[in-house]
Amino acid sequence: MSSCEETRPIQQWDISNLCSVAELLESKLGHEISLLGHRMESLAISETFLFGAFSLILTSGGRIPPTAKFVMLVSLPIVGVALAVVSLVSLKAALAVAEALREARGDIDGCIQRLTGLGARWPNLGNAAHRNPGLKWTLDWGSAATKFVPLMLAVWMALIVVLVVVYLR
Repeated sequence: MSSCEETRPIQQWDISNLCSVAELLESKLGHEISLLGHRMESLAISETFLFGAFSLILTSGGRIPPTAKFVMLVSLPIVGVALAVVSLVSLKAALAVAEALREARGDIDGCIQRLTGLGARWPNLGNAAHRNPGLKWTLDWGSAATKFVPLMLAVWMALIVVLVVVYLR
């Protein structure tokens, strides 16, 4: 972890330089968070389509040949599990990038605190190592959905595969 003293002597830093760097970091962090939202949205849309197709086939009665019905009822949840797993990996990568950006933001916030003399009155919203003690919980809870929704969808789809295999025996 670097600080403004390690990269440049603190006297050479001024508020306008720090604000410019902070604005760039916020822009990059906002972009990463936006990408997280797009990935979650794509996952939700894909899974909704698969659930719809699954429900349609499940309630089709005798209109679909039994072999085709079995193949579809097993393969759709498998595709759903694969989508959830790929999304989870993708979301973890984006969260890693966001964490690196938060660390840099924490360094900049620390420099601003020292230069302005604001101390604790300037809320440091960097990563967990930098965050003000009262705000540390926001980091974990704020990213909970991106960590657990794909995993829960994968588990749910796996249960559907098991139920279909048992049901169609």
